Amino acid sequence: MWRRRTFSRAVLQFALVLAAAGPLFGGAVAIRKVSQDEIDSNQFNSGRKVALVIGIDAYSHLPGLRFAGADARSVASALTANGYQVELLLDEQATRAGILSVLRKTLSDTPQSGTFIWYFAGSGGMDADGRQYMFPSDEDPANLDATGLGMEEIANLVGSATVNHKLMMMDACSSFAVAKTDAGNQRVAPPPYVPGLAVLDASRPGQPSYEFPDLGHGVFSNFVIEGLKGKAAGPNGVITFLDLSDYVSTSVRTYMREKGEVQAPYSDSGANTDFIVAGKYSAPKPAPPAPAVEISDTRAPVARVPAASGDASGAGSSYALVIGINHYHEPLKTLLTAVSDAHAVAAELRKDYAFADVKEMTDDDASRSGIMKALNNYRKTLGKEDSLLIYYAGHGYREDKTGKSYWLPIDAEDNDTTNYVSADDITTILKAMDAKHVLVVSDSCYSGGLTRDPNVHMTSGDDKDYQTYIANVSKRKSRDLLASGGNEPVLDGGGDGTHSIFASVFLDALQNPPNDRFTVTEIFPDIRMRVGGRSPQNPEHNPIGNSGHDGGDFIFEHRKLNQ
Repeated sequence: MWRRRTFSRAVLQFALVLAAAGPLFGGAVAIRKVSQDEIDSNQFNSGRKVALVIGIDAYSHLPGLRFAGADARSVASALTANGYQVELLLDEQATRAGILSVLRKTLSDTPQSGTFIWYFAGSGGMDADGRQYMFPSDEDPANLDATGLGMEEIANLVGSATVNHKLMMMDACSSFAVAKTDAGNQRVAPPPYVPGLAVLDASRPGQPSYEFPDLGHGVFSNFVIEGLKGKAAGPNGVITFLDLSDYVSTSVRTYMREKGEVQAPYSDSGANTDFIVAGKYSAPKPAPPAPAVEISDTRAPVARVPAASGDASGAGSSYALVIGINHYHEPLKTLLTAVSDAHAVAAELRKDYAFADVKEMTDDDASRSGIMKALNNYRKTLGKEDSLLIYYAGHGYREDKTGKSYWLPIDAEDNDTTNYVSADDITTILKAMDAKHVLVVSDSCYSGGLTRDPNVHMTSGDDKDYQTYIANVSKRKSRDLLASGGNEPVLDGGGDGTHSIFASVFLDALQNPPNDRFTVTEIFPDIRMRVGGRSPQNPEHNPIGNSGHDGGDFIFEHRKLNQ
């Protein structure tokens, strides 16, 4: 994992601070603050980085390709510029024996603290038993098992290596039955999942991977190259796996949509894994001071808001991630109100509530990698007194055989959970967050399945009891779910014409709060009654199981009523 707090890191941080401070004796010293991102980047750039890059246009027994070699050479160049020691194998060099020999050597040469990348551009396919293969240059279609590179074989070899950070990227599709053309070739199945191994693949099962002469590269590889050259970098210049995955996935989908085709890259790294793959840290430029904005009744965002409270002392800040998705890929049904729900919730939080920042992700922005990147950023940056509200409006899915529940990002496909965001994904990240309070508000089908802990309800009492209750729950960690329904479909509409019935009632609860400071537990009974009384839905409010919940409650602070 990218962020580990070890003795060696503590020593490095101390050394960096001393170096920035100058002489220890005599005269004043200026100590430069060193961020965790800078420490990570310094370790990445000083560590050993190794890559095996393969590109095959010329095959002994298969139709040739056009741009795989160009893809590999450009990827190798981009990685070399980022400090990687690159082993480049092209065409006749890339036999099965040659690839395996170099792979084993490069893995053994990469220390545990280093970074290893596998990149393959060429043909691939599947045998009659469903086993997946990447095709070396000496591939014999009549003898796949003996001459092919089994996807599982390579993934297990790379995954079992001691190096902490390892990434496999593949621009290889099933060209066993169809020659490579502009129309592409279909990826037949996703790569096997291996714990500790990050994967970025050109396309999802059943989709072609395209190449176009105007790019001179495969579409996927073109954006991998651009991303590694800097276009995937964050404000601090660093490129993590999730940065690269999000940039490539978004760019490929957008480019192919303009071509009238569909290609959506596949990525997986586990719920809580991110690490640097390229780039060099540079301190982000500070934002210019924002002019003071007078609080008004408009719904425009305010430039500066008071720090919101994660507890009764007002020590922390509150943040919100608001997600809404309408325009899914067919055959998934397009929704009508999810995006307008998200916009309205975000506007209300900005206008009337003390949130330091409200981030919106709608439609194309809300890919699996985009959502996971945003959640991981909160995991890395939120402090122990901060609060986070996550609002999701979109499709939901429950797998009956496993009992698992999922959110469906924009790149989700029907009957394929590869790019879904599971309850386990969310729970793992919430448990790793330092934030004191996290509330997940989920307006999707089967969203009640995100938790299985028993309902909790606030008992009645006088004002003294209430203030004591607020003080108590503000001090304890909370990880709560407010769901629009249990394990049942929920309505995409039924509210005021532009919102779902749940969103309409939730917005009304925010616009007409019971107190200036109140908990989600207080507004839940009215939400449940009003939604349940006007629809077949049964909203739920529960702690999220195995997430670090410790009896606290999410506290909303209404800015106007608190003045």
